[in-house]
Parts: sequence; C-alpha cells; structure tokens
Amino acid sequence: MKRILEIDLIKVLALMLMPMSHIFDEFGNYYNLMNNIPQNYTEQLGILFMNIPTLFMICLGFGIVLSKNSTPEKLVKRGLFMFLIEAVLNIFRYIIPHSVAAFFVKDIVLFKNGLELFFMSDILPFAGFALLFFALVKKLNLSNNFVLIIGLFCTFIQTFIPHPNVQNVYLKYLMGYFIYVDESSFFPVISWIIYPIIGYLLGQKLIEVSNRTSFYLKTSLLALFIFVLTNIYLFLTNSIQARYYLFMEMGFQMDLFTTLIISSISVMILSLSYFIGKLFVNNKLKDLISSISANVNSVYCIHWVLVKILWAIAIIFAFKIEYYSLFAIGFIIFVLSSMLAHLRKFLIKKDKLVRYLS
Repeated sequence: MKRILEIDLIKVLALMLMPMSHIFDEFGNYYNLMNNIPQNYTEQLGILFMNIPTLFMICLGFGIVLSKNSTPEKLVKRGLFMFLIEAVLNIFRYIIPHSVAAFFVKDIVLFKNGLELFFMSDILPFAGFALLFFALVKKLNLSNNFVLIIGLFCTFIQTFIPHPNVQNVYLKYLMGYFIYVDESSFFPVISWIIYPIIGYLLGQKLIEVSNRTSFYLKTSLLALFIFVLTNIYLFLTNSIQARYYLFMEMGFQMDLFTTLIISSISVMILSLSYFIGKLFVNNKLKDLISSISANVNSVYCIHWVLVKILWAIAIIFAFKIEYYSLFAIGFIIFVLSSMLAHLRKFLIKKDKLVRYLS
C-alpha cells in the first residue's frame, strides 16, 4: 500500500488517544476504579475522543482505494479475517481477564459481564462488514454517486426509525451490529457505513488530483461550511445544546446531524494533518509514523489486552487510578503497544526468512 503521510498521521493520533478513551471506559464509566472524576468529564473527554473511531473508518475508506489488496476477493478475505481477529481478541480482552478477576474476588457477575461483552459489537467487526460492503461495491462496479446515496440512505434510516426495544441481551447485541438499539450498540453498520464511504470517495478524488494542497484546502473549506451550517440550524431550532449533550453521552448513536458534525470535523482534521505533515523534514520521524500506522490492527489488539490486564489487577487488588493519570497511562500503553506490534512484525519476518533459507 502506498503510504500517505496525512493518513498515517491520523492513524497514529487516533492510536495515541484510543488507550486513554478505553482506560476511562473500563475504570471510570463501567467500574468504580477511578478517583476525582470532574463533573464535566463528558464534555472534556467527548471533545477529545469523539473523532477517534470516525477517523479510523475514514482512513479505512482511503486504504481501500490506495491498497493493492482491494480486489473483491481479497476484500472478502480481509473482511472475514476481521471477524476472526475480533473473536480471538475478545477471549484475551474479556473472557480471560474477567474470569481471572471473578475467580480472585469471588464475583460471578464479572464472569457473566465478560461473557456478554464477548458478543457485543465493536469496531473490528464493523470494519469487517465495511470491507465486505466494498467488495460488493467493486464486484458490481457501483458508481461513486450510487455508493454515496447508499451511505446517505443508511444515515436517514438511522435518523428516523425508532430504536427497537429488545429485552434479550444476546439478541440486542446481535442487532447492535446492524442498527442502533441502545448504548451497548457500538458501530452499527447502518449508522457508521457513511464514514468509510467518505474516506473511499475522498481517496478516489485524491488520486485524481495533481495539487494536493489545493484539494485539501477546498475539502476543509467545504467541511467547515457544512459544520457551520449544521450548527446554525441546530442553534435556530434550539437543539444545539441537547444535540451535543446527546452525542457526548451516546456517541455511537449517529443520526443525520451528528454525522454532519462529526464527519466535517474529521475531514478538517484530515486536511490539517496534511499541512502539519508538510512541516516534517525528518525522514526517520516519517518512517516511525508510517511503521506505527502500518501496524494499526496489532497496536489496537495489544493495547486492549494491556488495558484489560491493568483492569484485572485493579479489580483483584482493589486499587483506583486518578482521573488525570489516565492520559499518562494511556500514552505509556500506546508506546508499549507500538513497540510490541513492531516486535511481532519483526519476528514474523525473521521466521519467514529462516524458513526460506532452510
């Protein structure tokens, strides 16, 4: 895959912030393992973390355009592999740490929670569905305009259909892969498919233009226009405060207005990363960024395992972390995850070389 610095920068930024977001969820949101959480934490962390998954999904769309492994057949294989990665990760992220914690503190509820979380939707299976969607797009040779219509249609469906009231927890989790049911529905396909579509369409345009600076200037201005126009409408209808509060509380509930706001911010961040990247003159720094970005799936999985190991230790030994320490801890986990992902890649290459030479 051809490396594009602004895409790599976006991925590394998202990877850096992601452990902090998950530490807060595991220690502060779901379990009482964090001290001194400020009253306005929703606004603080929502503004900081709200674009992490959308940036990943926009980058996924870019990657489909830029990668050589984007034939329909290879996209199907990559998509199915995402489901396999998710299943393996959930064993190490939920089943094992929750079982160990439950054993030591004699609390069967922790084990049940881990079992339920195993089946909950997440970004990896969504990425799998997105890759399968684009395999179909390429197989049927659908036009960019038709792909955009599909994305907008899905967004309108999620905006106007009522949320189903599902009592069975496992059925609720299953439905959450496709439509938003409640706050346990992470990355439902209907409301999130628009983001990789945006990346896919932007990637198509990017490879056509000769002047990337002009492209990103025009793109950022269009995104800014959409952002301002959407906020003016929400202000005039007296719903802007409620809209932002709803997003901060239930960020995975994407409807038309939330999508317009978040996608416009994400595109502006992407454009900004291009101009920041132009300031980089150190090739070693560029290589480091590209190396971390190329290991995005490994870094994602490893960071989750490290977060849950720390969580299990906190449960077993009954200690809490300070709210503001999550930023330092998150950064340390990001660094460790990146190093371990790089080591894993090095060992795989070394093993292949040894087998080839022998």
